[in-house]
Amino acid sequence: MTVNISHETESKLSEIAQREGLDAASVIEKLVREYKPVVPDRLTADNDPLLAQIEARLASAPTDLDAIRAAEEDLEQLMRSMNASREAVGGRLPFPTLK
Repeated sequence: MTVNISHETESKLSEIAQREGLDAASVIEKLVREYKPVVPDRLTADNDPLLAQIEARLASAPTDLDAIRAAEEDLEQLMRSMNASREAVGGRLPFPTLK
């Protein structure tokens, strides 16, 4: 196999090879063998902090139907209150579809 690289890269490769006491081909082999991709093949909660955070939020989400209904009622009441306060001052309703 032949790989074309810039003169700058070839110079760096030669420096590394000399410093490591290896030939250029061995340095390249070592780099390829030890290569760790920046983005893993498959994102999981173990290697992605955002996925870990989402999984933690999902795990702590209520599963009790009564608790879910209560939370939905609280949200609707909050939205109605926001609409009422905006309507009182003649402002645009943030939730116009909520009557």
